[in-house]
Amino acid sequence: MSVPVYIPTADQFVSRYSLLGAFADELAAAFARAGANVNPAVYPGTPRAVFIIFNTPTDLNQTRAWIESKVGDISNAALLHYHVDHPLTLPAPLLDQLVHWPGHRLLLPCRDDAHILRFRWPTLKHITCEHGVAPSAFCNLSTLQSEHLAEHTTGARPHPVVAIGSIFSEQELSNLFEYLPPSLRPVAEAAAAVLASHPGMTFTQAFDYVLPAGMLSPDHWKLLATVQQFAVASANRTRRTRILEAMQGLYTVVYGSPAWEPFCVGSIRYGGEVNYTDIPHRLHQARVCLAWGPSQFAHTFSERLLLSMAAGCATVTDDRLLTRVAFGQAQTCLIEDFSDPPAVRDAVQSLLDEPQVASDLARQGRDTVAAAHLWDHRLSIFFAAAVDCFEPAKHERP
Repeated sequence: MSVPVYIPTADQFVSRYSLLGAFADELAAAFARAGANVNPAVYPGTPRAVFIIFNTPTDLNQTRAWIESKVGDISNAALLHYHVDHPLTLPAPLLDQLVHWPGHRLLLPCRDDAHILRFRWPTLKHITCEHGVAPSAFCNLSTLQSEHLAEHTTGARPHPVVAIGSIFSEQELSNLFEYLPPSLRPVAEAAAAVLASHPGMTFTQAFDYVLPAGMLSPDHWKLLATVQQFAVASANRTRRTRILEAMQGLYTVVYGSPAWEPFCVGSIRYGGEVNYTDIPHRLHQARVCLAWGPSQFAHTFSERLLLSMAAGCATVTDDRLLTRVAFGQAQTCLIEDFSDPPAVRDAVQSLLDEPQVASDLARQGRDTVAAAHLWDHRLSIFFAAAVDCFEPAKHERP
């Protein structure tokens, strides 16, 4: 009998754009395709079970009750905790408790600054697990080339360029800035400026560069997290608006927060907010996608890049170390320096001017994601984390 795997369903999450709920449902479906006993209505009585949570639960007592209702004791559970964001966004007081749970393992797609976890939680066990996508993200392969080679009409990929992602409004940034202690405001502004100019620099590198000598805090983790929240949001707005403005003259649709609206003039159109599960449909309408990654990551790509390639877009993405490792050798996407907006525009224009090149790039990108970047391909990592919680002789693979 398979070890049961318990994953909260989408309706149990509250997250912007329904991201976490979608991840949970997609991962549950991948486990089911692999033959796992997912969320059984009746607990099958096996001595162990795997529980998966996303980001950090707001109520650990509720999480404990959820586990104990199935296995009777949390020591019989592997609690695999997938956190989609930067390590500094982990709520420290909650993780202070989670690290004492014997079966807790942290899974992170982000490799940026992950080493600092050991300074705060020396006994924490974590493993890298990159994002994945679901089969529903993929475009129709049989029509992909004809869509790219067709004339620019409403019939086939009507949007020359699409970008999906949010920015903070000026007011939201101002609120974050006002929240900072006055002594930290110059540090946060300086860190934001460094990050905006040097996209390949991690936050802790930028922080080290701008931190004044002698600045101390009784809780250095909290100090880092407080500065990071503003600095990343500010750098994100600066980077993305510069790129979007460089697209002027090309018909471009941007989806995301309403903060984009002031920038949507001329050839640039605001498409509104879009739930995570609707992103593939929007990307299926695009010839070229600006697949910018999260600004809180410098080395790590996100699911946005995978969704773009799966949707059959000719993809232009920002230069990240792990993007080069995963996709740099094959013709899957154009990797550009997003701190140079004119160069990014030239890359986009070249794809629009050469539809066969765009079609070939799109095909190769789609094939690469299908071969190695589904959630199904990540199950072995979840399995390894669960095995680490149990004695291998007593564990049965999900």
